[in-house]
Amino acid sequence: MGRTFCALLLILLQVNVSETLYGVDGGKEPFTQTENLLGSRPPYPGCTWKRHEFKELGIRILFQDCKDPSAHYELSVKGDWLEMHRPSDDVTYGGPYLLQVFSKPANQDIKETIKKNFVDTIELEDEKIYTSEARKSCRVVPFTKFKLGKGKVALTIDSTGKYRKKISRDLENEPRDFGCGEYGRGQTTTYFEYHPHESKTKYIFVIYGQDEDALFDQNSIQFFTGIYLEKSSSHK
Repeated sequence: MGRTFCALLLILLQVNVSETLYGVDGGKEPFTQTENLLGSRPPYPGCTWKRHEFKELGIRILFQDCKDPSAHYELSVKGDWLEMHRPSDDVTYGGPYLLQVFSKPANQDIKETIKKNFVDTIELEDEKIYTSEARKSCRVVPFTKFKLGKGKVALTIDSTGKYRKKISRDLENEPRDFGCGEYGRGQTTTYFEYHPHESKTKYIFVIYGQDEDALFDQNSIQFFTGIYLEKSSSHK
């Protein structure tokens, strides 16, 4: 009787898990826990989740494979960037960038790494007078728009104090510059992602976009040992 109850309980747990996971590569059945990459939400109509692995960057990701040419994108590596391009029309709203890979010393705290590389080096071309203030007031803070899952750290750069109030006033007139540089919070959803259980020396900058759901599954990104480049100073 005890064994029968345990078997039924295990089946129920597997069903509950599979209800929230989605197949890839055209599969009609949902994932099971044994799959390496799990779709955490359904793809867009006419699309399926497709696995991608980029050895140059040491990144795995699920990206939507769509039948409609206007919604179909191909992924490629350019330097330390993972880019997406649409074969039918290479003009991509918001640019082709999807994520950028960086490295850091294994014993350096991820917040300290981001501060050193992206806050202390802020240059505001349009408002050079505020560059010093931005470097003092912008902080590395948790990214809270959505959660990435157990063991994954998501961070962003945002303004604080009087500088934040000034930026907020400016945004009422011209909603463009959020005051913390190109890697800081902006109109487009962006964030840094770090998986210390997979790699203590790798982290990424993710451009999620302005849509509610991106073409990639934000919960699917995995790090593995690959050939990735040192941090570049700008988008190229």
